[in-house]
Amino acid sequence: MTTLEKIFNVILFEVVALSILVPSMSYLTNKPLQTLFFAALSFSCIVVTWNYIFNNLFDSLCKTPRVERGLKIRTVHTLLFEAGLIVIAIPALAWFLQITFFEAFIVELGFLVFFLFFNPAFHFIYDKTQPYKRIVRA
Repeated sequence: MTTLEKIFNVILFEVVALSILVPSMSYLTNKPLQTLFFAALSFSCIVVTWNYIFNNLFDSLCKTPRVERGLKIRTVHTLLFEAGLIVIAIPALAWFLQITFFEAFIVELGFLVFFLFFNPAFHFIYDKTQPYKRIVRA
């Protein structure tokens, strides 16, 4: 993956995830959609930075070509990514949403469950459909 494709991948990942998460979180927490959108967008910037750094590191260490990575490698990728993100997420969520650390932990668990399924599914579909390459060729 080139740097431009990695940036495209990260942005597409976040746009799809936010369009699912923000309305869901608004419904579940009874917080205004606008508040959650701003919080999610801010947090997304942190996630995008971490995603770019993590994926570069993971790709340099994983010798299996991206299109050949199976469920095991994708699961390890997701678990490592989420573990690194949890360190930042709980205090940030508690502060921004003005909730307790326990409530932030519960919210983060919801995100974790969502992304445990969304991340490998998104990247599997992305790798199989190659949307960036289709756009560049067009």
